[in-house]
Amino acid sequence: MEIAYKNRLLIAVLLLSCILGACNKDKITLQTQEIQTPTSDDLNTVFFVDALHGFVAGGTKYDRGILIKTNDGGQSWSSADSVGPKAIYASHFFSVVNGFIGAFDSHVGYTSDSGKTFLNRVFMNYLPIRGLSFFDTQNGVFAAGTNYSDGSWAVTHDGGMHWTESSLQIHSFRCVDYADAQNVCVGGYGTLLHSGDGGDHFDVVKKEGDFYTGLQFMNDSRGVAVGYQGEILLTTDKGLSWRKVKSINQPFEAQDHFLGVSFFDAQHGYAVGESGLMMRTTDGGESWKRVKTFTDKSLRAVQLLTATSGVIVAEGGKVFLFKE
Repeated sequence: MEIAYKNRLLIAVLLLSCILGACNKDKITLQTQEIQTPTSDDLNTVFFVDALHGFVAGGTKYDRGILIKTNDGGQSWSSADSVGPKAIYASHFFSVVNGFIGAFDSHVGYTSDSGKTFLNRVFMNYLPIRGLSFFDTQNGVFAAGTNYSDGSWAVTHDGGMHWTESSLQIHSFRCVDYADAQNVCVGGYGTLLHSGDGGDHFDVVKKEGDFYTGLQFMNDSRGVAVGYQGEILLTTDKGLSWRKVKSINQPFEAQDHFLGVSFFDAQHGYAVGESGLMMRTTDGGESWKRVKTFTDKSLRAVQLLTATSGVIVAEGGKVFLFKE
């Protein structure tokens, strides 16, 4: 009886090993490099203006926002500049000297000196600004929200001098991006919004969906949204309608929690998330393949620098460079 039990146990272990081996065999293996940074604060956003010059920002929710910079493609990073009293969650830079950041408690900051100083503004709804996107130097939209409840958005048409903020909504918003000058989408808790007039008015185009945490258009019609419960959506009509290409998490399956997505061109993109989650697409978001896990850290944001390489920022001040 004992021998039979041991044999069954051995067979079960061998089967599990084969399954895990098969799973790992199907995963993409990347070359990764962890880069030392001058901070242990969580890093939430990354923005490169070209292949060499980039900004990473984060901080602690209630105490400080920090910004670090690179001039060598992410191989080294400057000392952390204290740029605000609250954690930074979103960024958009136009050049190596000027750009915007969005932070906790509705702080929006503009810099014209590479992040040494920021002109700050606080908005009435007093919510964390989680997403920030500009179509050009004049037209931009931010998305804001707290946890699973309150949210708002705001639009500017004069380079951030003035913003028009929405009324308080029952949905938290986390991500925003432009398809073209007129078509822009905002994503958040259970909903996706679309505007056809540059952000002045939004309509709900999807409801009762995932908690959408990442959104990017790879050209003027095609875009991808990723959700905290593992869903991936694809649009080919500027965000007016969305098609599911990966379903929401199901019981007894891998629990994927996406936090960000980045495309280099119309075909090549990566999505990242909690517990080292990373997936790749090479067909414009139609299908996705898992990357073999190289860290257990929460990967907060990713930006591709080429079709096959990029930069990831994570909790605990972590920065990773990767290439295929």
